[in-house]
Amino acid sequence: MAPLPAVDDDAPWEWEERVVGRSLGVALPARIGPFAVQSTLGMKDGATVYHAVDPGGAGEVTVVVPPVRILAAVGPAGWLAFLDRAGQLVGLRHPGIVPVLDAGVTGLSVYLASAHVAGPTLAERLAEGGRLAPLRAVEVAADLATALAHAHALGIVHRDITPARVRFAPGGAAMLGEFCLDPPSLLAEMGVEATPSYAAPERLAAEPGPFLPASDQYSLGAVLYEMICGRPPYDGPAWRVIDEVRTDEPIPPRDWRPRLSRTLERICLRAMARDPAARYASCQDLARDLRRWARRAGAASDAVGSLRTAALWVRRRPAAALTAALAVVGVVATTTVITFALIASTALAPYNVVAPRRDTTDHSALASNPDRP
Repeated sequence: MAPLPAVDDDAPWEWEERVVGRSLGVALPARIGPFAVQSTLGMKDGATVYHAVDPGGAGEVTVVVPPVRILAAVGPAGWLAFLDRAGQLVGLRHPGIVPVLDAGVTGLSVYLASAHVAGPTLAERLAEGGRLAPLRAVEVAADLATALAHAHALGIVHRDITPARVRFAPGGAAMLGEFCLDPPSLLAEMGVEATPSYAAPERLAAEPGPFLPASDQYSLGAVLYEMICGRPPYDGPAWRVIDEVRTDEPIPPRDWRPRLSRTLERICLRAMARDPAARYASCQDLARDLRRWARRAGAASDAVGSLRTAALWVRRRPAAALTAALAVVGVVATTTVITFALIASTALAPYNVVAPRRDTTDHSALASNPDRP
């Protein structure tokens, strides 16, 4: 890792101008760290995002350069905090988490490089369809909850889970990415401590407490809410959302989707409980409840699917269906007659009268000759 660059306090504007020029892509850098830059993917949360290639064999990567104003405001001390957080993420490996490959300092910038996932984000998917089928929404949420449980076990909290930070791999698997990199002191400076519509009430309090796994669980519950309802639990201007999250309960999901399972609604609302102690004990417990619901819903769906298939066959082949129905009726009728006959014979068995056997013995002969056998 290159040493932190010196900053001339007497010439902050010159230093910031050079950082701005590079960060905004005015002059596209040929390399960032070991990565060969291909193009600029745009801006996200104030950061510049580049598409690059790793000559070392990791393939395509996404390189993020934090906001210039934050780098200028915090200086090298803030960069060290950034790199410390990034170093934790580099060692985080799970199928449901976009891998972070490298972080470092290059020139006057710090950067974070992650594996490039080409699929759409959950936000883009919801923008196309409005909402997901409940079973698919639960599958996605369960996978994300399992990934979060893995991160939490390592002491890593995401801090800002939103649909825009969930990306679908080409095979359809949901992956959680873009863990919030900035320590709390920098978040306050940025003014983007968390996305209000998905932030837990304790994170939007006047004096927020520490980042906890329970806050991640709330945010995931809010994402599940949007997947099944087609809208976030709280919506509108940021100031109004913050006020509602602090004081109001979310509208129950069944108010938006009346045919939604009551059990699924309870799971979602428990994950979003205002009191962190009322939520699931861990994201692993949340994943377990979601998968249990998915198994039951899948079995019910299979049964309904079989009935629909049978109904479709009847409509397409009415003559064959009638013949089959008559055959079934005949079998049932024959079986019923035989069964009743067996039942009746068993019930009358104690009352059956057996005719006495006729005695053909010559009693007079026995009387005259008692020794006769």
